[in-house]
Amino acid sequence: MSKKITLYRDVVTPDGVDMPAKIEIREEHAGRGKNRETYISLRVAVTYTLRTAAEATSREILEDFKDFADLEVGEDTDGGIAEIDEWLANYRAGNDAA
Repeated sequence: MSKKITLYRDVVTPDGVDMPAKIEIREEHAGRGKNRETYISLRVAVTYTLRTAAEATSREILEDFKDFADLEVGEDTDGGIAEIDEWLANYRAGNDAA
């Protein structure tokens, strides 16, 4: 028997919107020896899809996402994310790295 199960289902947000989600239930352990405990964990990863302008900066994308999903993504440089900025630069330059 598998120690985990993964399901893909819609979940309903508090404001009544259906969102696709990955639901995982698995057996996990904490501690060692006599103190080892077995427990079940539930992880729900909701997928948000936001369409935005192709010329948007990472900062604009993150602001749009915050407005859309009411979730804030951690920033690392000037209100943006360096990896997104790099990907956007490659995308706009037509590089295969994007």
